[in-house]
Amino acid sequence: MLVDALYLKVREESRVRSRGVMLGIGVNTDGQREILGLMLGDTESEEKLDRVYFSWLKQRGLIGVDLIVSDDHGGLVRSIRQQLQGVTWQRCQTHFMRNMLDASPKSLKEESMRM
Repeated sequence: MLVDALYLKVREESRVRSRGVMLGIGVNTDGQREILGLMLGDTESEEKLDRVYFSWLKQRGLIGVDLIVSDDHGGLVRSIRQQLQGVTWQRCQTHFMRNMLDASPKSLKEESMRM
């Protein structure tokens, strides 16, 4: 299962605000990807959204998850460990590379990207 949060600007009550969208994608027994669920939440309570999201997926019948891949957001990882005990968690390599490039000195970014 791949889990990520997207942040979108939405217009609500005549103002624009940032909202989080939790997205879960699974791989079925045929090897096909399926969207397991989308949930719109409030960015002011990200960790609460993570917990509610996983509870909601379990209520809808989510079972048999062996591996979850996500970014290294602390609240998300804590929620995975609380809500889906025993599941192996792995950091998304794309997010890892982006974080590494962000922390690299400007003079090394181009060479690091090539590698």
